[in-house]
Amino acid sequence: MSAPHEAIADTVAQRPAKIRRRVRRARLLAVALVASETPGKTVTAGMRVRMSWTDDDPNVVTAVFNPDRGDAAVVWLLGRDLLVAGCDAPAGLGDVSVLPDPGRSWLVELVLSTDSGRACLRLSGTHLRAFLRRTYEVSGGDQR
Repeated sequence: MSAPHEAIADTVAQRPAKIRRRVRRARLLAVALVASETPGKTVTAGMRVRMSWTDDDPNVVTAVFNPDRGDAAVVWLLGRDLLVAGCDAPAGLGDVSVLPDPGRSWLVELVLSTDSGRACLRLSGTHLRAFLRRTYEVSGGDQR
């Protein structure tokens, strides 16, 4: 009898190509929610975000904040191009903006705004770039 992971791999390999393209690719990242910033003091709270995309639309990244909290999870759809641009320079207007942390080049800030408030999240730029690189590898390059 084969191991469970081998059976799963065989099942995926036997699916028609159209179904295989819908497989969601995911990466779990640690994020710091910046609760308040005052000169000399930053208060943060840790959380996790699961970022994923599907092979048939790698240009859209689904970000699920607190994915283990069930109904308390928060879902945002983000543009891959916006995330890529924001790793190197401020990008985005309106509800979503992404920018490299000016004092710490290894960090990226993701700012999400709604009518009820605004959240500033800091995450590893190294991990975000690695995740975004995978979306291009799977999609075979630029999807514009």
